[in-house]
Amino acid sequence: MAPRTPGHRRHPAGLFALWAGLFLAGMSAAMGLDWSTGETPWPDTPLLDGQPADLNVADVATLELLPGIGPSRAMAIADERKRRPFAGPAELSRVRGIGPATVAGLGPLVQAHGEYDEPDRPMDINAASVEQLEQLPGIGPVLADRIATDRSLHGGYADVEALQRVRGIGPATVAKIRTHLEAR
Repeated sequence: MAPRTPGHRRHPAGLFALWAGLFLAGMSAAMGLDWSTGETPWPDTPLLDGQPADLNVADVATLELLPGIGPSRAMAIADERKRRPFAGPAELSRVRGIGPATVAGLGPLVQAHGEYDEPDRPMDINAASVEQLEQLPGIGPVLADRIATDRSLHGGYADVEALQRVRGIGPATVAKIRTHLEAR
């Protein structure tokens, strides 16, 4: 250490600024951020641009920015839209863990336009494949397989209510899928 001479003083403010600069540079490098390009490190997202997020096309990172929607619910939304695209924001209630209060709170932040094609006619429960049945709200691979197995063992269904003979399908599930099915 160099000897101190008269008039030599340490500059705590200068040391702090140096330390802070090194800390921020190190954190930026650790996070993989490159500020030299002049661009923001965050991707363009509808929410950051003041536009509503489209439930049918928004990426998971954008969905996570919605209030009340974290990583697990964002993934659940993405999984649900693979099964059947959303017709409107109210259909978010199909996603487990998203209730009416959350749907109401999202209000103008979401829309559902992209890639949604409303079917012209309800699906025929007596002719639908397992893959088609999986597209119904509340019907996953297990229930779809049970429906197909029950149909082949016991014959077709006279109406949608008859689905309750399948183990795991009750009045609540029938209420969810009633408008999407018919027995022809």
